[in-house]
Amino acid sequence: MMNKKMLVSLGLVTLIPLAIFASSDRYDFDDKRNSNYLKEKGINFIFEGRLDEKPMNSLNGKWIISGKTVIVDDSTIIKQEKKVFRTGDEIEISGIRSNGSIKAITLKQDD
Repeated sequence: MMNKKMLVSLGLVTLIPLAIFASSDRYDFDDKRNSNYLKEKGINFIFEGRLDEKPMNSLNGKWIISGKTVIVDDSTIIKQEKKVFRTGDEIEISGIRSNGSIKAITLKQDD
């Protein structure tokens, strides 16, 4: 029978390699300010606000977040905490602001 120390050691030996492989080149919403991801994507605008309006049957299109127009398309990385986005939801956006428009690179729905 194995003791607790041996079980913990075996568990760590198994989990550490899995964690290394799981940390691919994906965007980490919670660590975005510490990564080079923002620079690589040309992100120059980050804000949080309340969802005022979004397209009816799609995530792609023009969103209004705290009065700002934000364009979402297939290249936008979206993280939803709930099944659907609803008016009043808190949204965190990082994007590229140019010529008065904001192109969302990442969009995160907060709880």
